[in-house]
Amino acid sequence: MSVKEKDVKLDSLEVSETPITIKRAKGIIHCNARKLFDYMWKQTLEDKKKYEDTLAEDKIIQPLNDDSHIRYQIYKFPWPLDNRDAVVSSFVFFFFFLFGNI
Repeated sequence: MSVKEKDVKLDSLEVSETPITIKRAKGIIHCNARKLFDYMWKQTLEDKKKYEDTLAEDKIIQPLNDDSHIRYQIYKFPWPLDNRDAVVSSFVFFFFFLFGNI
């Protein structure tokens, strides 16, 4: 199945003989790179849960500076599996020499 709404295309594929549906979305975002980056970097847990429903917890445990931090995340897994957690180092690296100032 494929659905197109405005500038977003959503594809779904059901995996035969399983309850699994694979989904993919493609779209065009009409804004500059810095605005998109700021939106993604500053999202709340509730914002992230709108597109990642297995995310149970997401918090910054150690801010390092404006462009990097250490984050703790927990993802829900279905029974009989246990939830999985991760400690993630996130940082920003800008390619000024290629793309200019974003």
